Amino acid sequence: MPASVKSNPSAPVLVLIVLAVMIALYGVDKFLAAQEKSELEQEASSHFAAGQKLLNDGKPHQAIADFARAHSLDRTNREYLLSLAAAQLSDNRLSDARAILEETLDEDSNDGRANLLMARLMAQDGHFNDADSYYIPSRYLRRLAVQFADPDRKGPARTRQHARRTRW
Repeated sequence: MPASVKSNPSAPVLVLIVLAVMIALYGVDKFLAAQEKSELEQEASSHFAAGQKLLNDGKPHQAIADFARAHSLDRTNREYLLSLAAAQLSDNRLSDARAILEETLDEDSNDGRANLLMARLMAQDGHFNDADSYYIPSRYLRRLAVQFADPDRKGPARTRQHARRTRW
């Protein structure tokens, strides 16, 4: 037999080697993707905290940049988006805040914080009747959230069963 035939691995061994390399690469890829996601979430959280500090210090214009960066890094975190809208509202950038809030309320019209921000935006813009239509659901939803957290709390919806039967 020629030496070249003896040095070639058989087809099944070659397939197993390729398969092992593919599995190893898949594992490394998953690990690196998880690592990147974790780092992006940490960076977003850092920008969010900086934005909160600036907003609390009365610097909404500067906070907008941090909230926008946090949202661009983690688009699944609704808190980042609503904080961006709140900062824009504080900075009198009503059209930017309105666009974010309309999109948020289109996705979930029962979002209490988004309703409250939209009510504030409408009031700030002079549309007081429209503000009421957003403010009332936000108060109702906040009351329900407190009652679900503490079912022994006295109030109009005393039990979870009553709250489930109540129609919106």
